[in-house]
Amino acid sequence: MPYSELQDMKEIGSGAYGIVYKAEWRNLTVAVKQIKAEHVTQKQLNEFMSEMSILRRLRAHPNVVLFMGVTFPPDPLSMITEFCGGGSLLGNLCLMFACISISLSIVMITNRLYVIERGRTGYEE
Repeated sequence: MPYSELQDMKEIGSGAYGIVYKAEWRNLTVAVKQIKAEHVTQKQLNEFMSEMSILRRLRAHPNVVLFMGVTFPPDPLSMITEFCGGGSLLGNLCLMFACISISLSIVMITNRLYVIERGRTGYEE
């Protein structure tokens, strides 16, 4: 994929060795993952290439991000996938587990109050 076709790139996240951008490519919104070239190790480069290779071989499925292309040096090494809005997977999992934790806490408190109330009313009889 020609790097020059990626338009309106806006950084939406970064990690230890990579940056993720939201961009437009041929009227589609895409995610562009790039390695920070100045800090990359051979191991990180291998992991990036492995991730690209795995995504490239996957068939289209609604629960798997769609691999769309790659750019190679001299342009920045980039992996282009479909853009999935709504935040990061990790962020959404944390929110989901926080909600589950709050729900369980409410159930536990309700159960304790019920037991206390039963005990209190049991002594009055």
